[in-house]
Order: sequence, then structure tokens, then C-alpha cells
Amino acid sequence: MSTIAVNLLFLLPGEVGGSETYTRRTLAEMARLHPEHRYVLFTNAENHASFEHLAAERPCVELRPLRVRARLRLRRLVAEQVALPRLLRRLRPDVLWNPGNLAPFFAPRPVATTIHDMQYRSFPEDYSPVELVAMRLFTALAIRRSDRILTVSEFSKAEILRFFPATPPDRIRVTPEAAESSENYQDSCKTLGERASHLFRTGKMPVPQPNDDGNQEATFLLCVANTYPHKHVEDAVAAFARVAPEFPALRLRLVGRPRRGEPAVAASIAALPAPLRERVERVHRLSDDELARTYRAAAAVVLPSRYEGFGLPALEALAAGAPVIACRAAATPEVVGNAARLFPPGDIDAFADAIRATLRLPPEARAATIATGLARAAEFSWSRTAETTLAALLNLPSPVSP
Repeated sequence: MSTIAVNLLFLLPGEVGGSETYTRRTLAEMARLHPEHRYVLFTNAENHASFEHLAAERPCVELRPLRVRARLRLRRLVAEQVALPRLLRRLRPDVLWNPGNLAPFFAPRPVATTIHDMQYRSFPEDYSPVELVAMRLFTALAIRRSDRILTVSEFSKAEILRFFPATPPDRIRVTPEAAESSENYQDSCKTLGERASHLFRTGKMPVPQPNDDGNQEATFLLCVANTYPHKHVEDAVAAFARVAPEFPALRLRLVGRPRRGEPAVAASIAALPAPLRERVERVHRLSDDELARTYRAAAAVVLPSRYEGFGLPALEALAAGAPVIACRAAATPEVVGNAARLFPPGDIDAFADAIRATLRLPPEARAATIATGLARAAEFSWSRTAETTLAALLNLPSPVSP
């Protein structure tokens, strides 16, 4: 039996995006598949309650709360660098796992850290000057301190090596993320005790209701992204403006919170003619079941992001049976394979053409597109993520992929 300490001080529920889904799902699967190990989770004031069900369901999981508030970032960083190492020296775990990019520099070794991407290097405009300085410093310290580095795609591995060329490639393990199929999307979330958290946790929004023939009328394009600059949500607005006159019932639904790229998105919407502007819907948050239903009801999911370490919304959309149109950039082509239509970054004409082609698919071709997406999503599983992650944490050979 090994003791695995997990640093969850970074995890602010509903705020840290796909890294929250990755952390919760991977932890839950590791505890389910390998209860012979002991998992000690160091929680913060905001997330402690959300892990109590997991600890209650899995006796191998133990919670160690630090009362620091993650929302107070400076205090959290101090606690991570000072208080957490003291507790770890008493616990003496076999390994410390940091699933949120940063690691305590003085923690007893061995240390394993998941570096999801190099977004702060490729898109510094996503961060304030203070945040950027902190990310540069603490990411470099985490990579230097970690005995093993985990990342979620081959693209992100290449990015780490590009910006930190002194890192031995064999220190980096790729542990891809996953998504649930539309059939078990909601039930699988319940296995965590509380629903697994995605980007959007609350809020109400109507979804298309069944017609008389029992089929849902999919009359909207869906874009799931917080409005960071690298997400280029304004490109979805521009492409929608090109095709909307040809599809009078079509709407654009933007799901995501305002972030540093919000001015560009707001300006792109404001520039639309009034009739088109009324067909753009903004939703800041969705619960998990609402998100799953919305994926399934969409005419297509459009993802113009130019930088993704993995790109979980693309895989979730495929798993839910939605056609996907995405930017050919970063990890997205690696994740979707041949199951999505891809367009070059910034090419709004190609983006609009891909939307037109998808909306005009005859029923048989649309069904084939959905089947291809479901098959692609099925190649990823959280159990595989858990197995490869555990092997990396304990410095064991990676399990052979099925």
C-alpha cells in the first residue's frame, strides 16, 4: 500500500475550468480502481465540503483541511509553500501529487505535478501582469522541483519541452482526459457523491423541447468557453453573422463567464445588426445536466479556441452526440481526430463554410458524423486516465492502452 498526498489548494469550485473536472474524475476513479492505496487530500476552505462525499464513499480517501481560502490567491500560495510542506513532513507520503500546475518547493520528495499547458507563455494576454509574473516563477519552480511531470496531451508535452528544453523528456508522462457518453453522462457524475464540476455549475436556461414526433429541434450553435483572449469567442460571433441570414431560425448560444477577452466579445455582438443581435444568447453558468442536454440539443458545437492543452469541451460534445466544428490549433486536432470539422485559426470564411456544411448535412450523413464522434470519444476513459496517472505517480511503467 502507498500513501498518495494530493494538493487541492488550487481548486476553487466552478472557477478553474477543465482542471477541476480532470482532478475530480481522476481521483474518484483511482480510489475506485485501487482502494488498496491511501489517498490523503489537502483541501481548502471552499472545496472541502465538495470532497466529503468521496471520502464517505471510499474509506481509502482521507481529507486534511487547510482553512486557507483559495480565492485569496496570495494567502493560498503562502499556505502552499509554507504550511503544506510542514504537514507533508509529518505525513511522509510516498508521493505528493499537485494536479493544478503548481507545487510547493520545499515539500519532501518525491513530487509529481500535472502541468496542463503553457498558456501563460503562449497567451500572456490572458493574465494580469502580477499573475503573469507569478505563473512564470511558480511554474518554473514546479518543473524544477517535480520528480515526475504529468500533462494531458502530446501537444502539451511538446510545449513544456519547448519552453523548458532542459527537462528530460522521460520525466514527462501524458495522461489524457476523457468525457462520458451521453447515455451515462449524468449517472457517472453521481458516483462522485456530488456531481463532478465542469466550468458552469449553476443557473437556469431553457433547452429545446421535443416536437410532436419526439425529436428535439436543434436550432442553435453552441460555444462553450469562458471569454479568455485565447478562446476567440468573437470568432464564433463573426462566423454566425456570416451564416445567420441563410438560416433564419438559427441562434448562437454562448456559455461561459466573462474574462479578460470579454471586451472583444461584447464589441463583436454590439456590432451585429439588431435582428442578429437578438439571436445571440449569453449564459454564464450551467449545471452538469443542463450542459449535457444542451450539448445534445445543439445543431453543432463551435469551438474557435486557438490554444487548448487538451480541449475537454470538444470531447464532451462528441460524447454527447453533437457535431463539432473547431479551430485547427494546439491540442484540438490530437483530441478530435477525424471526428470534427477543423478550420484554420482566424479564417472566418472557412469557419462559416464549416458551419454551413454541417447544418446542411442530410440525416444519414449527420447520423454518420455523430457516430464517428461517439466512437472517437469512446477511445478516452477516466479509468484509463486514472491508471496512467497512478502509474506515473508511483513511477511504474505506463499500462498498455486498450
